[in-house]
Amino acid sequence: MRLNGGRKPPELAASCHTPALALSASSIRRGGPLLYTTVGPTDRVVLAIDAATVAADGTATPLAGHPQAQVVPPKQLAHCKASGVLGVQVQPGEHVVGVFPATGGGPLTTQPLTVTER
Repeated sequence: MRLNGGRKPPELAASCHTPALALSASSIRRGGPLLYTTVGPTDRVVLAIDAATVAADGTATPLAGHPQAQVVPPKQLAHCKASGVLGVQVQPGEHVVGVFPATGGGPLTTQPLTVTER
């Protein structure tokens, strides 16, 4: 069984200069699969929900007003582009999905996300 249900990740033109993030949906049910595509000049990136910063060891400092952040393992960009699936585990409400350098730091780019009950 495939987590993404056979769907393709969102389209996003490759860019080795300008970071960008495309999500398969702006609203998703908690526990659902969120497909993404990210581009940019960084070789390895970390996706996180509700993180202000992500350290090189993968620990995150949550955004103000959010009790915790969800962080996924680093992803290698091939030709300045990567796609994947993120299983959304945060509580229902308004959230922010960010792309962070795997070496640590603040977000390279972000997108809003609304999470609803299952």
